[in-house]
Amino acid sequence: MSAESQIEIPGYTLLGPVGQGGMARVVLAEQHSLRRQVVLKLLLPGLASDPVYRERFLREARLAAQLHHPNIVAIHDVGEHEGMAYIAMAYEPGGTAADLLVEPVPAERALRIARDVASALQFAHEQGVIHRDVKPENILCRRDGSCLLSDFGIASAMAQQGALTREGTSVGTPGYMSPEQLRGELLDGRADLYSLGVVLYQLLTGRLPFGGRDGWATGLQHLYGDVPRLPGELRHLQGLVDGLLAKDSAWRPANAGVVVRQLDALIAGKDPDLVPTSAESLSLRAPAGSRPWVLSLLGVLLAAIVWMGWSARHGEPPAATTRTPDAAPDSAQAPPAQGAAIEVGPEARHWFALGQQYLARSNPADLPKSVQAFDEAIALAPGWAEPHAGLVSALVSSLQFKEAVGDELEVQARALRAADRAIELDPGLAAAYAARATLRFSLTWDWEGAEADFRRALDLDPADADAERRYGLLLATRGRLAEAIELSVRATRLDPESGSAWNNLGYFRSASGDYAGAREALRRALQITPNRVASLFNLAVVELLDEQPARALEIFRKLPEQQPLRLCGEAMVLPRLGQVAAGDEAMRRLVTMSDAPTFWVAAAHVQRGEIAEAEATLRRALRERDYFVRQASFDPLLAPIRGTVLYRDVLTAVGLQDVLSDSN
Repeated sequence: MSAESQIEIPGYTLLGPVGQGGMARVVLAEQHSLRRQVVLKLLLPGLASDPVYRERFLREARLAAQLHHPNIVAIHDVGEHEGMAYIAMAYEPGGTAADLLVEPVPAERALRIARDVASALQFAHEQGVIHRDVKPENILCRRDGSCLLSDFGIASAMAQQGALTREGTSVGTPGYMSPEQLRGELLDGRADLYSLGVVLYQLLTGRLPFGGRDGWATGLQHLYGDVPRLPGELRHLQGLVDGLLAKDSAWRPANAGVVVRQLDALIAGKDPDLVPTSAESLSLRAPAGSRPWVLSLLGVLLAAIVWMGWSARHGEPPAATTRTPDAAPDSAQAPPAQGAAIEVGPEARHWFALGQQYLARSNPADLPKSVQAFDEAIALAPGWAEPHAGLVSALVSSLQFKEAVGDELEVQARALRAADRAIELDPGLAAAYAARATLRFSLTWDWEGAEADFRRALDLDPADADAERRYGLLLATRGRLAEAIELSVRATRLDPESGSAWNNLGYFRSASGDYAGAREALRRALQITPNRVASLFNLAVVELLDEQPARALEIFRKLPEQQPLRLCGEAMVLPRLGQVAAGDEAMRRLVTMSDAPTFWVAAAHVQRGEIAEAEATLRRALRERDYFVRQASFDPLLAPIRGTVLYRDVLTAVGLQDVLSDSN
């Protein structure tokens, strides 16, 4: 008996499998009411039980159902039955464009396919929808030769993108993704035009323009590789391909309508002025505010964008690329004068981008790889400031997550040297000051120095949402909770898709007793970054503090079973539900975990009323210089010991005596 025969969807008879993607199984079915064959997409069982994936699947299906266009596959029905989410769409028996790729497709046919897809994209973009996964498998062929764009399964409303995706991650198929999509930046319709350029090149030549051993290697080619040349007989199409595959979206056609007109002209055998004849002709379409030297330093800018997030915040290149400060002329190691461009080769850019990618994964096991990649970039380009700043972040994170990359004190000293070196190389690099500020308040407890660095970073780049967010954590630590909340609100306005900014805002609001506001912010964080450990823990703590232990336990148990914060939560909440023995067992397991942050173990003891154990654990956290112990100044879980000698001793030990005087 087939799996399809065991599934029942009211109004349909399932006939057999068609295929399966990353989110859904695809089956052929008969719709009873109209006696026609349709394609049913059934959300995979493992995802159907996850409310975030189910909501994304149904939301984006309803989004696609609003797109009525001759070159977009029609959606007939969307629904759920007994936990099974499904989409019914038109059945096109002509196969997909992927079926044509056994050999290069004749140029006229390839151009007509691209024209149909561009027309579909033009309509979708005008409705505010980005497809984000344009590839041959999602282009269906009719028997008359025309084509339709299908599978808006990861499509996004332009005004709401990121609401159900993970912060800092990219969604799509690596071989077809634009550079900005690979970097996890906010997208517009020009990302789809890049993917269309990949498809067109593949149709014309039978191969992808960029490839590699794996997704990462392929992604680096999309970020830095030159657009390959078409065969001689297709040279008249090189300008179109170059424009679609431009690394910077500002250099691509302005919209899909422009591409439709270009393709119409080419199909008609014309050679219109609006079709560039070479890559160099793209300079005629330089974006407003660009500088003559931008193209020569494009590789450096692309690497800097990964770290600085410039394109998402400013919409144009920064005022300077890689720079070095003034130096004494007799210094053998002196860098060139400030403002001079550092020559950074592609291999150094490769390692820098790789370091950022490992760092952005938020996976502790990847942190040593991030450190190694930044080290390689520094070895290849020692005068380039950005890898030094990136190294600081990787080293600080390795200490935070107890992921050994060397002796702890030596790692701290090395991070400080890297931060100082980044600033020495480029005193105008905001990221360097923000990195040193994070180091100072996280590890060395230099509160004054950290605040000065954050202020300098924000003077240099007032729109740096991440610096605003981290500065807010420093202010909360220093007892200035209202200012921290204000700064975090500003960070969410600067970058509404930053799950970290929303998480911090929720954390600070819970510390202030604003549980409703905390819930709102933390739920927003989880919409952006589903299953984020810190946001789930903070939301569960809000429920715990608001006397909702059952809801708190439900959220704590969304954390992975071996996650220390899950055990911390269970140890705190189970006794309040009458499950004392289970709570004791959770606490026993927590204290034996080598990777459990000492501060959170102490917080669990405080909430359980085990003050003697809490005192011993907090004093151990001080000896270890635990990353989180500085948060004792405001963390709501420690409220029961505020005003005690223990609380005073902890804050005095970390140099926060002014918080004690302010609270008196």
